[in-house]
Amino acid sequence: MEKFTNLNNKIVIFGMSCAGKTTFANRLKEHTYYCFDALFQWHTIETLGLPISENLKYIQNYCCKDKFVLDGWHLSDTDGLYLPPESVVYVVWASYQKIINQYRVPIINFNEHWHMYEKWYLKINYQNLPCVRFFENYDDFKEISQNEFNDNLKKDYIIFSKHNQQNPSSFETLGNFQNRFVR
Repeated sequence: MEKFTNLNNKIVIFGMSCAGKTTFANRLKEHTYYCFDALFQWHTIETLGLPISENLKYIQNYCCKDKFVLDGWHLSDTDGLYLPPESVVYVVWASYQKIINQYRVPIINFNEHWHMYEKWYLKINYQNLPCVRFFENYDDFKEISQNEFNDNLKKDYIIFSKHNQQNPSSFETLGNFQNRFVR
């Protein structure tokens, strides 16, 4: 990982499973590590109906160190309403192909995890969050601009589209996708 000299003190990492979030977080040795999945009460929410917002408020208060990294977040709060105070979102991105190649079980259907990729990278409007930084994972981590991030998404979308020529209804048209980036 390139040597980052201007890391924020309070970091929440967004990104899809197997994009490299935990690897990235574990490299921030000076930050207290919090694992979102360990703090989030999945069982209580799914069986007893604990509101997700209440659990996110719990995590918000739990992450109280002066310097921490929270490895993960929940897609129900894409606007960051329950992020810990003063935290900065770090988006860890890897190409869709790299992500599915890192899964422990073989991926037979190329489309199988695209919906999660879309949720983390295409459907969150990162411009709405107060402070966001983007990091690319190509076997190492490099900070990139939001424009570079958007360009990476376009490239991945084109690759995904080529794999799905036979079923154009399973994804939005390239024109609609590109309109997302018009400023």
